[in-house]
Amino acid sequence: MKKVFLFLKKYGFKITLLKIFECFFYSERIVNIVKKKFININKHPSFLEKKNYNYKPQITIIVPNYNHEKFLKRRLDSIYSQKYENYNVILLDDNSSDESRKIILDYTNKYKDKTIYIFNTSNSGSVFNQWKKGIEEATGDLIWIAESDDYCTDNFISSLVPFFYDESIMIAYCRSVFVKNNIKTWDIESYLADIDKNKWKSNFIETANEIVNIGMAKKNIIPNMSSVIFRNPRGMKLLNDEKWKTLRFCGDWIFYLHIMRGGAIAYTTEAINYFRQHSKNTSTNLETKDIYYTEHEYVSITIAELYPVSPIIFDEQNKRLQNLWKLKRKTYDEITFRKYYNIDKIKGYCKKRKPNVAIFGYSFSPGGGETFPIFLANILYDNGYGITFIDCNKETRIDGIRKMLKPSIPVLKLKSIYKIPIITKSLGIKILHSHHAWVDSNINKIIEYMPDCKHLITLHGMYEMMEEKRVKTILPNLYKKVDHWVYTTDKNIDVFKKNNLYNKNKFTKIGNALVRYKINKISKESLKIDNNAFVFCLVSRSIPEKGWEETIQCIEQARLISKKDIQLIIIGDGNEKDRLQQKPQNFIHFLGFKSNIRDYYAMSNMGILPSRFKGESFPLTIIDCLFAGKPVLASNIGEIEKMLNNENKRYAGCLFNLENWKIPKKELTELIIKCTTDINFYNRMLEAVKCTSEKFDIYDIYLKYDSCYKKMLN
Repeated sequence: MKKVFLFLKKYGFKITLLKIFECFFYSERIVNIVKKKFININKHPSFLEKKNYNYKPQITIIVPNYNHEKFLKRRLDSIYSQKYENYNVILLDDNSSDESRKIILDYTNKYKDKTIYIFNTSNSGSVFNQWKKGIEEATGDLIWIAESDDYCTDNFISSLVPFFYDESIMIAYCRSVFVKNNIKTWDIESYLADIDKNKWKSNFIETANEIVNIGMAKKNIIPNMSSVIFRNPRGMKLLNDEKWKTLRFCGDWIFYLHIMRGGAIAYTTEAINYFRQHSKNTSTNLETKDIYYTEHEYVSITIAELYPVSPIIFDEQNKRLQNLWKLKRKTYDEITFRKYYNIDKIKGYCKKRKPNVAIFGYSFSPGGGETFPIFLANILYDNGYGITFIDCNKETRIDGIRKMLKPSIPVLKLKSIYKIPIITKSLGIKILHSHHAWVDSNINKIIEYMPDCKHLITLHGMYEMMEEKRVKTILPNLYKKVDHWVYTTDKNIDVFKKNNLYNKNKFTKIGNALVRYKINKISKESLKIDNNAFVFCLVSRSIPEKGWEETIQCIEQARLISKKDIQLIIIGDGNEKDRLQQKPQNFIHFLGFKSNIRDYYAMSNMGILPSRFKGESFPLTIIDCLFAGKPVLASNIGEIEKMLNNENKRYAGCLFNLENWKIPKKELTELIIKCTTDINFYNRMLEAVKCTSEKFDIYDIYLKYDSCYKKMLN
């Protein structure tokens, strides 16, 4: 064994070779020895991607201006002279009384292909109102808020953008130099010397959790917004927080704390931002004012709510502010000070903090087990959880599915399961939530190296599909280590009961749900379908078990018997689509992948899901169809019957039973004809849709998962 380690050390072999060990030796003892040698949970994380200079996303540059005529030209020249070309500019003016607007119009005309302007007719009262307006108008994946009185080097964007190739990096910023009357007065290294004399002299990447504990809980380590590029935080709740908008000097600090949570921050010395100091932006004797201490209390409360930090950090901040108060003010008494910075109040918020959760996705690809984790991550994020989405990247990424995840949620591409302990430690993660048997098993291999983490698995029908021999190999060890299981349909847990691995206290039944959003109905004419045609819409993965071929055959037979114009839209990509569309028929429309499936359901008369997939549990596509206002014809499998039934015992669709896991084509054909020709039968199903769809409340799903998390963490 010693020779093996010497060989690994000499040639720099990676931990992923453990898989080879497992294949060759089948020895748990040997594998554990190798793991202990290589898994160092105190090691600085090296899981972040390197900069990619071929990565060229669009960046929106927002310039909020108010009476900065004197500095505006230099600011704009430093923007339009950037070496990076894929950008657009939004010039905002908050009702200036000087000649700022003339300058803005001049630059807009000069760079009209890249620039728009927005002029306020009255002052908004807060720079954060301008930030919000600019962010809402921004089309870029990345945003740079370039304050109108600052300027920068021409490599600013090109130095920072490549960091964002790593989807876990939420903020990147560069070196700032403070200038007054165009003369350097200070720099970021001096400003942050009290935290670390050397850290800002070289480039670094840190997780948000680490940088807060290193120093951002004590001081805003980003002295100037102009030095920052960040991911577009579309829909971030903070932007509508009226209290945040009233802040005078800590608002940017609060903004950074929110936007980087669950992800990472990058810093580079390769570019320079010049932070201009002048009478309009420099507050003198701020430490003598009450607002200085109340805003610091707000920052500390935000940190307590969002980050797992030691209470000692707040004690240290409390002492620093007390000393500052004594130094800057004539008198000091504890009662008065605690009105503005109350250490007990701040620590109370630590108990309210919702934990950081790692949601594991098998891949950004079609399927309920792949897309449900995305919807869950979104609703957990909206309700205060710190979310990191771990992309296991096991199948080809589909951009439309990737875009379903909120852009403000960090995504970390997993390169090796053996880095998960490093990831959880550096990100402060307490809950690992997986949704796929491959992910479940791999987390289970290393869970002992994360004693502070809990593991929850949501079952999506995979285990009941496994061969019995494999189940007996995998499930007992999983059951022993997993803290809690969520299932969507009773058949998910049959395999556990069969193998004497069921304890009702470890299992919770939670259905599926989706978020409602505006539907833009597709016209039949756009697909060259007659308005009088009866249209079925089938949306699923492109695999034989989803019944595409049988549906085509039954539709064809129904057309012949009924003499009706029955059309079929099929949405999904894969081998089954490629195979079936080789025999084109004018009533079949293969559309491939579509991210806006509800628009197509809304155009159709009815959804159809003739699935014979043994893992079918609680198909999200049925919820999409009901949310689009249409009934569903489906096989009676999993929870589908309960999904289509409402409290009035009326069905928002119709069902057929499988025969030995095969689709009864005759019965399906007869149902298609009945739905098409019996107007009363169809209308009864249609009338039941609204009431039925109301039971799929995404907030109710959130509350149930929230309860599971709390139960695991006691």
